[in-house]
Amino acid sequence: MKQILLRFGLWLVVLLVACPAWAHESRPAYLEINEIGSGRYSVLWRTPVTAGMPLPVRLQMPPAVQDLSPPVVRDLSDSRIESRLIESQGGLAGKRIDFVGLQGTITDVLVRVELANGVQSNVLVHPSNAWVDIPREDGWVTVARTYVAYGIEHILGGPDHLLFVLALLLVVR
Repeated sequence: MKQILLRFGLWLVVLLVACPAWAHESRPAYLEINEIGSGRYSVLWRTPVTAGMPLPVRLQMPPAVQDLSPPVVRDLSDSRIESRLIESQGGLAGKRIDFVGLQGTITDVLVRVELANGVQSNVLVHPSNAWVDIPREDGWVTVARTYVAYGIEHILGGPDHLLFVLALLLVVR
């Protein structure tokens, strides 16, 4: 009985001391580029829609990129999806794609690139660095290191995450 009262008292203190926590909505934009032939790519650009307005960010491809087909746009309730085919002389590897307008938002962009030679790259672009350099090669160690760093940064960056971990420690003996 004494342990139950002690746990109840501890939970009561935690609830009274904890300030209200507001969670951020995690809806990043998404860019997927797949090389379908020598210098030809399919591009999928998905941006979240908030309060009926799409994210005010546009892609700025490198100067040598040409559209092979006009963009096909689909508006969904939660996002806008744009798909198209492009061509780049010499390929996209080593070139930069800019996200114009991303600096004025709090939204990240998840970029996934798959080249014809099997090289895959996954990068999270933040508003403070609103561009992505398409890597020439990205091994699994680099990808794992990137995701572990992002996970640690995300958990330690929010008091709501730390309180959740503390609550788990209190529940588990």
